Amino acid sequence: MDARLLYGQNVTAEGILGVDVASESRPLARPSTFSIWPNPARETLTLRLDNADTYSYPVQVELLNTSGTLIARVYRGNLQPGCNEIEWTRPSGIQNGFYILKATAGGTTRYAKVILQ
Repeated sequence: MDARLLYGQNVTAEGILGVDVASESRPLARPSTFSIWPNPARETLTLRLDNADTYSYPVQVELLNTSGTLIARVYRGNLQPGCNEIEWTRPSGIQNGFYILKATAGGTTRYAKVILQ
């Protein structure tokens, strides 16, 4: 992943994910909303993934550095219909800095920026 591509996203200061940045042209898959708070975060980060479908499906969220290297697996499981909130506590070995959250669901990958303090 080229971190330079992230600057073209529509991401608010609260960390709400805007557009799909995958290079493939296909319909957007769920989650329909992917947001994070607080951002910047200290020890705990909350992720909200909304599923507008009436069925669950697998989702994976990973924390990457700006080079695209996997730093931590934040979540792997099923996204239930409706609002899903996941609380993630930063492991002690992860340093302060700028990171990227990568959410993969339904064959589509979305990214959001996060600052850990």
